[in-house]
Amino acid sequence: SHSWSDHPEHMWPLLREWARSWAETHGRHPLVWFDLACLEQTNMLLDMANLPCFLAGCNELVLLVGPTFFRRLWTVIEIFMFMEMGGERVTMCCTADFDLAEAIANFDARHCETAHEGDADTLLAYI
Repeated sequence: SHSWSDHPEHMWPLLREWARSWAETHGRHPLVWFDLACLEQTNMLLDMANLPCFLAGCNELVLLVGPTFFRRLWTVIEIFMFMEMGGERVTMCCTADFDLAEAIANFDARHCETAHEGDADTLLAYI
């Protein structure tokens, strides 16, 4: 999971390093699911209906965390859904400019941003 508002050039090295470390530990390359390839980015209700199906196949949720990650409601929903479904392994890979303590201190799901106006109420209803 990552925020589309963070710079992709900062996310790619995080993903590469996680995959390298994972392959070193497990002796093979990881299988990775990208929501961009599977979710209908313009239909949030359809995305929410399908998200549990996709997450059910995940053994680990990898968070590519930059400064905007915890300000985006969709990324928070992905974490919440994964944990609610019994997911246990969450790996957080953070950019150098991310401050976890600050993000936790300032977090309030009601103030998170969404891609489309009106989506917040629907997403917040899930949590």
